[in-house]
Amino acid sequence: MWPRIRNKPYHCRYEWIHSTNGPNQEAVKKTEVGISCRDSEGRERIERRTNSSSDCLESAQVYDPVKELEFILLGDSQVIQFSPDPSAFSAHTFELDDGSAIALPDARQPHIGDYVGEEEIGGMVCKRYSVIREGKYTLEYWFSTELEEIVRIKISTKSRKSEYRLFDIRRVNPDMSVFAMPQEAKRHLV
Repeated sequence: MWPRIRNKPYHCRYEWIHSTNGPNQEAVKKTEVGISCRDSEGRERIERRTNSSSDCLESAQVYDPVKELEFILLGDSQVIQFSPDPSAFSAHTFELDDGSAIALPDARQPHIGDYVGEEEIGGMVCKRYSVIREGKYTLEYWFSTELEEIVRIKISTKSRKSEYRLFDIRRVNPDMSVFAMPQEAKRHLV
């Protein structure tokens, strides 16, 4: 299992904006929105929501270090449950122009890149890190020590840019029900 981050609860919204250069160099944008939360025991949930007025759940990734459980809820009817073996977990990645991919920074892993300094984001002092690979990509991210969470990521290549941010951050303990695996869902073990 991944390391547990205790006593740093929060509930917030997130946004991922992806821009790719189209055939005529016009930017094609795609936005992903959702909700992210963690309780005092280190349980985490990241919900992907529809980017529309209906604001429906598309999927949710839940990590429960207390029960040593990790699963993805697809809609409200299917669950993909993962092995508790930490080597079975794959990181979130970003595809580069040459078809290769890099692992994005994760709050539960050691920091990557060069420390740039501190900046305030959303009322929190954040440590800023930067990774520059000439001709391949530039990655910047901001880590809040108060939340022990990455609150912003910017990554760019010649043909694409992506920016992730947390906002409307509230320091509350989410309802325990958001971390429970639905009993009625069809399950698949990976």
